[in-house]
Amino acid sequence: MILKHGGNWIGNTGYGYGDDSLIAYSERLSLLFTEMIGQPGTPTIGASLAQAKQRYIRTIGAEALSAYDDKVLAQMTLYGLPFIGMRVPTPVLSPNAAAIIALPLNLTPRVTASAPTFTRVVTLTTTFSELITASGSVPRALTQINDNLRPGVTTSVVGVDQSAVGRAVLPTLSYDITVQPTTGPQRAQARSVRVRQAYTVDDLTDFNPHVTTIITDTTVGVSGEPQMSVTDQWLPLNPFIVQRTVTRVGATDQASDTLLVNPAQFRATSTGTGTLRRYRQLVLEITYADPNVMDAATLADTLPPVLVGPTVTLEGTHNLRISTRASDPDGTLAPTLRTTYTLDGITWKEVELVLNQGVYSAVVPLDSVNP
Repeated sequence: MILKHGGNWIGNTGYGYGDDSLIAYSERLSLLFTEMIGQPGTPTIGASLAQAKQRYIRTIGAEALSAYDDKVLAQMTLYGLPFIGMRVPTPVLSPNAAAIIALPLNLTPRVTASAPTFTRVVTLTTTFSELITASGSVPRALTQINDNLRPGVTTSVVGVDQSAVGRAVLPTLSYDITVQPTTGPQRAQARSVRVRQAYTVDDLTDFNPHVTTIITDTTVGVSGEPQMSVTDQWLPLNPFIVQRTVTRVGATDQASDTLLVNPAQFRATSTGTGTLRRYRQLVLEITYADPNVMDAATLADTLPPVLVGPTVTLEGTHNLRISTRASDPDGTLAPTLRTTYTLDGITWKEVELVLNQGVYSAVVPLDSVNP
């Protein structure tokens, strides 16, 4: 009936999901579609829905993807003609548009067959605010990004609420780190990310976070807030990851790399409250591999080494020894590892652990605190 009268319908083929206080799940996908359809030009409804789903998966954040997200993406369906174009009275570029543009990069002077990797340094400086809801507080983040591959350019990124069932809602930042090399047909791959340096602001103790509460489009009222499912552990465990997604463009697959960062972590000390850690600055180093010059066997090694029994012990009265064993089933262990540590809970530094008789270790002087 809708098509008969010239209409097009986009909706859920099952229950739609949301959060009781924030925009999440099906609500967020609908918002992303609205942003894509409202951009300058004449975006089509089919392409806008596809791009909204791509943005949803690319910006979801570390450790947050769940079966709810799978269902949200699968059941939002277009009934109509995908090539129908739309124009709105006041078109607006989508938020964080500057952060989702692939970077053309001439890799010819950077990589060779004997040295097929290169690094990129990204510095994120964040200011925080707080949204108070009826069931708790939500930290919000506004971040300025400086990138050594984009000299002289500062990119502003607004954090997106990360909603994971039974966890505190935290901000997620997404930054496109795709490069388009000229050494061959394939794009370089972002393989890993590590912290060079970090600074935090004072932790907030007894912080009462907003915990994601799943509601459906048939829910009538929500009584109370769910208890947090994990306590005494910093979450997300790894607040920065690189994520590769592949999109079919015509007859070819096009890969994109995204840096996903949670500038805040939460550690529940009870089922309702805990400690909020906020990074005011993160200096991250991203390592790329160029598949056009790297041998296939090395490129196929995607499993990181497994650390066994990391320990921190007092050595004398003025030093700490950081040590660990490691194993790598798919390759040869490197002569060094790097780790990031803090002595005062505010300043985080990097140290190199050297391999000696099967153990990686480094000594850190206790008087090296740099406020």
